[in-house]
Amino acid sequence: MLSDDVPGTSPKIWAGRATVLSEFSTALESGPGHPNRSLTISGSRGIGKTVLLTELEDLARTQGWVVIRASGAKAWQKH
Repeated sequence: MLSDDVPGTSPKIWAGRATVLSEFSTALESGPGHPNRSLTISGSRGIGKTVLLTELEDLARTQGWVVIRASGAKAWQKH
């Protein structure tokens, strides 16, 4: 991430994500059962997981999919 990029927003320069975006796009077009329609995205803090998810959401929307975003953050909070 460049120093002036805001966390969670698309960077000015994308690196290394073209394959993931292309495979996901193909999976959306291919219909149920395609292996790339189910993803696990993990990694260290700050490597771009949220940015990638946002890009995948945008891609799905442009193909006519309804996107629902949920967070499990509350499960980690103390009560």
